[in-house]
Amino acid sequence: MAVAAAIGATASLAGSAISARAQKKAGEAQEDRQLEGIASLGQIRQDLVDESLAGTHLGRFSAEDIFGRRQQEIDLNDSIRRASIDNLANLGLNQELVQRANTATTADSIRRASQIDPNFRQNIRGLSDQARQLIQGEIPQDVVESITRARAGQAAAGGIPGAQRNATARDLGLTSLDLQQQGASLFSQVQSIREQVDPLSRQIGLNQLLVSPSQQLEIDIANNVLRNAPDPVAQGLTALNFQGAREEQLAKSNVKVPVDNVLGSSLSAAGGAITGLSESGFFSSFGNKDKTKIG
Repeated sequence: MAVAAAIGATASLAGSAISARAQKKAGEAQEDRQLEGIASLGQIRQDLVDESLAGTHLGRFSAEDIFGRRQQEIDLNDSIRRASIDNLANLGLNQELVQRANTATTADSIRRASQIDPNFRQNIRGLSDQARQLIQGEIPQDVVESITRARAGQAAAGGIPGAQRNATARDLGLTSLDLQQQGASLFSQVQSIREQVDPLSRQIGLNQLLVSPSQQLEIDIANNVLRNAPDPVAQGLTALNFQGAREEQLAKSNVKVPVDNVLGSSLSAAGGAITGLSESGFFSSFGNKDKTKIG
């Protein structure tokens, strides 16, 4: 039994030694692969840098296409000058736009007001004419006619000298300033009506179409960013290309090397089996049988 146990132990030790040696070789092979993968990754990165600097990455892209360029400084005076040039160049077109747009807006407002009051235009025009006459110190024609008729009656009745003179503000007990104030008040009422019907807030102002220096500065900054930004196609293709190459190399470097150790495994198994039989008394039974026969 002792001999069998020794044989089993020896076989197990031999199998373990062979297995350990194979595992060591496998580990060394794995380490070599990892080192090769690391070196390959470095080479991939260097190739990308070289191709980018040479402008030949993927046959067409440079470093500026992939990473963009450093932005230039913005000159405030240049932005102001550019805004003035553009405003002058578009001034005539903007003026025509403002005039035609506001005319169309006013016409639409008057059309809507006329649907409610068909005499709206005539009424506003009449009030405006009266306001203008009063501001100029003139007496409205109907008032003049009324005064003239009164004077004619007085002259016929009493023969008042100068009764045929032209009607004046004094005949109404008013001064020129009084007439102007009444005209201004009437004019304000007319303007209030117009504002309600056609508010200025609906009109386009020419200044709304002018580019201010601050707006031009924002435009220049945005354009500067766009001009110096990377090409999205170049950036996307480069990222995909580099990621794919990197993943391939990582996969290669992390591949586990299979251990081809049939002999070592067999010896270990045999040694274990012999040891198990010895411990179970299998060899002892054979020894007892031999002793019985001898006796």
